[in-house]
Amino acid sequence: MSFFSTNCSRRRHAAIVLASALTVLACVSGCKKADEYPPLPPVASVADISVKSEEERARELAWLQSLHDQSYPIYRTHSGDVFTIKVYENPELEAQDVVVTPDGQIALMLVGTCNLLGKTLPEMVEELEKRYSEYIRNPKVAVIPRSINSQTATIAGKVNEPGMYPVNNRIRLADFLAMGNGTPTSIFNGQGFELADFSSSFIVRDGERLPVDFERVLEGDPLHNIHIHPGDYVYISSRANRLVGVMGEVHLPQFIVWYENMGLLEAVVRANGLKDEYWKNVIVIRGGMNDPILYRVNIDDVLHGKLPNPGLMPNDIVYVPKDAFSEYNVFIRKLFPTGQLLNMVLAPITFWSNRD
Repeated sequence: MSFFSTNCSRRRHAAIVLASALTVLACVSGCKKADEYPPLPPVASVADISVKSEEERARELAWLQSLHDQSYPIYRTHSGDVFTIKVYENPELEAQDVVVTPDGQIALMLVGTCNLLGKTLPEMVEELEKRYSEYIRNPKVAVIPRSINSQTATIAGKVNEPGMYPVNNRIRLADFLAMGNGTPTSIFNGQGFELADFSSSFIVRDGERLPVDFERVLEGDPLHNIHIHPGDYVYISSRANRLVGVMGEVHLPQFIVWYENMGLLEAVVRANGLKDEYWKNVIVIRGGMNDPILYRVNIDDVLHGKLPNPGLMPNDIVYVPKDAFSEYNVFIRKLFPTGQLLNMVLAPITFWSNRD
């Protein structure tokens, strides 16, 4: 088959795909009144969202206080830790940069190898003095830590420099967050956008999530600014997938950062309120644009207290129609710029023309 005939075949195939895409788009964009969508299910009304009981709050308060009363873990040697070991009045036996091997051994002149894994500093001194006493009368040993690589905690998620960092009994959570060199930001709607979501960030110790409020930590609350222990895991959540879109007859259509207990009214206020002309039945798209489900909410009834303020979920899109006859295809055009629609429709042509 010639190149020309093959190319024509591709074009015919592309034309079929394009026609199919246009047909699907026309079907999706069919006319439908705003009043004809089903009502928004009561996923969460802001007034109905459960709050912690007095007993739960008292239990968390006692837990936080116990974390402050908790003594810092006693240091015990781990593999990778580095020491300087001195024997007084015997400078020739001094050993610098002594590394604990993975099986807990160190090697020293005169006494050979010693297993010090899991010992405290006083226990290390006692063990070494016992070993040296076989060769020296009344030896006095000093063990000086040089690098305690095992005393680390981890910070992960939306920080500029995630990783494992050394900790000691003076480092609190706020200090540890600073070790990650801050959190990343981005530009969103022409404004700086903090990518970290401290409201859902957490710290885990010994497999248990601690009742620490990171927002309170940043506000300087000493109760939540606990000491970091070796082995702690701190995770900073992301806001990037927690947005809500507000479009249509509002003064400032935009995407805003979702937060817990966000209701429809809060989202509309963030969009600078409703315009003078709007239809009472607001459309809420839930499930994303791949598999959207459209619901309606009578915003007038919400404003007048006849209906509870419905809670929104991350990735919801709120559309305020101008009248009852606003069509879905108008909404689609507001969501997707013309260029993006063209790219969606023309993508099959690019795909088929580039195939072998």
